[in-house]
Amino acid sequence: MWSLHHLLITCVASASEVVELRDATFDAQVNEGVWIVAFTAPWCGYCKKLIPEWDAASIETKGLGVKLGNVDATANQRLAERFQVQSYPTIKVFTPDNRDGFPYEGPRTAPDIVAFATKTAMAHRPPPEVTQLTDSKIFDTQCAKVQLCFIAFLPHIANGGKEQRDAYLETLQAIATRYKREFYGWLWNVGGDRPEFEAAFDVSEFSYPALIVYNHKKAVYSSHRGAFTTEGIHEFVMHRGKGAQPARSTGFAEDIGAVEAWDGSDYVFEEIEEEFDLSELDDIDDEHAEL
Repeated sequence: MWSLHHLLITCVASASEVVELRDATFDAQVNEGVWIVAFTAPWCGYCKKLIPEWDAASIETKGLGVKLGNVDATANQRLAERFQVQSYPTIKVFTPDNRDGFPYEGPRTAPDIVAFATKTAMAHRPPPEVTQLTDSKIFDTQCAKVQLCFIAFLPHIANGGKEQRDAYLETLQAIATRYKREFYGWLWNVGGDRPEFEAAFDVSEFSYPALIVYNHKKAVYSSHRGAFTTEGIHEFVMHRGKGAQPARSTGFAEDIGAVEAWDGSDYVFEEIEEEFDLSELDDIDDEHAEL
C-alpha cells in the first residue's frame, strides 16, 4: 500500500511543468527567456532525489517567465558534451544575456529552486508597462494581484496637451523600469474620469498630477507629496510611502467603471457654433447711435 508521501510525489509528477529537452530540439526551445535545466541520468541516485523537487518547483514557477527543463544526458550525449557535463545531476541556467549557460550551485530543494528562479526571472523580465486604467479588469491585474500598485492621476488632455501627458508617462515609465524587479503594478488615470474613485484616495482636480501607492490586500494607501519628477517619485517609491499617513480606502474595487483608452492624439478644441449673426451687432450700434 502506498504511503501518503508516495501519493503526493505521484500527484506532483503528473502535474509537472518540466520540459524534456533533446539534442534535436534544445536550441529551438531554449532560445528566449530564462531556463533552468537539469542534466540527469536514469541510474543516478542523486537525480532520483532531485526529480520530485524539480517537478514541484516547475509547478510553482509557472507563469514567472522561467521554465525548468530536463536533459537525459545518457540519451543526449551531444548536449552533455557541449555543456561539459561531467557529473549528475548538473544544473545549468540560461538567460537572455547568457545562452551558454552558467552553473546553478544552490540548494536543490523545491523552495530554494523556486526562490532562485523567481529572483532570476525578475532580474531578466522586461520592464512593466505603465497602463491606463480603463476598466475593473485592468485594476484587478495591476493592483489586486501585486504587492503594491502605483496609480497616477493625470490632467485631462485639454490641460497641457499631448506633450505634457507624454512627459508624465515617460517619467512614470522610467520609474517602473527602475523598479522592474519589484512585484509592483503601474497605472494612470485621467483626472476627472472617476470622481468617486479619486475621492477614495483623496485626489481632487486641484492635485493633478497626483500619485498614490496602494496596498489592495490591506486596503490602505499613501500619497506622494513631492514633485512629479523622476527623482521626486523615486524617493517616494524607494520608501514606498513610509512616513506618509495611510488611509483606508473601500467601496470602489468591485466596479470602477469603464472609460475609453487614450488614442495618443493631442486634444482638438471644438469650434463653438455662433448663436447669432454677427451682422446683428450693426443693428445694435445703430440703436445706440440714435440714443
